[in-house]
Amino acid sequence: MSKQRYINTVFWDDDYISNLDPSEKLLFIYLITNPCTTICGIYQIPIKRMALDTGIEMSMCNKILSRFQKDDKVLYRDGWIAIRNFIKHQNEKSPKVKIGIINELEKVPRDLKKWIGYGYGIDTVSTQGEYGIDTLSHLNLDLNLNLDSNLNLDSDLIEKEKPIKKFVKPTREEIISFLLSINDTIDIDRFIDHYESNGWKVGSNKMKDWKATVRNWARNKQKYNNAKDDGIENNFIPQGTREKIFNKK
Repeated sequence: MSKQRYINTVFWDDDYISNLDPSEKLLFIYLITNPCTTICGIYQIPIKRMALDTGIEMSMCNKILSRFQKDDKVLYRDGWIAIRNFIKHQNEKSPKVKIGIINELEKVPRDLKKWIGYGYGIDTVSTQGEYGIDTLSHLNLDLNLNLDSNLNLDSDLIEKEKPIKKFVKPTREEIISFLLSINDTIDIDRFIDHYESNGWKVGSNKMKDWKATVRNWARNKQKYNNAKDDGIENNFIPQGTREKIFNKK
């Protein structure tokens, strides 16, 4: 499954990046954009793959990673990459993003979570080091906003997005039963034929609530049915249906 990683163009104006050589710049961008990355900034990737994808020799990859670690930007340990301050640049307004970060952090080694400051009250300003600006602060600022500086994400406090209920078109019997429950009428066959023919859409949108649509037809029956409202026992509800539904003789 493809992922999207956005980088602001001012990334190239960053003091830290401007002092890297071409191979170091390439590897740094690779570490924050390669297919193995996760939304928490900690993921597994072998040196061999870094070398194959970037064309940088394995020995040079190790040397560059050592520099990044010395500069407190990236940690590589036992096949795991951890990127400092990656989390705080994700979209904090999205519950999905927060839940995704928590889910990914559950999979990573505890010492790497501690290194990036997750749940340990890290001061994000103090991690900027001698360069004054955290390199990842130049990720797309329109899409990536700062999370809480403590990075302490509590899944119990996150309001999960409600799943979208899939629309299921009603049966004729369901429509009849609903009409009886609200003591109203419509031309049921005309209603069903109309929405069957247009794919159960209201205007240009898929229908979400057929009961609301039935109520709307009932309120506007002259428009939809071109017929006079004769009451619940008229020809819009088949004779005997009321007794059948309510088990009356």
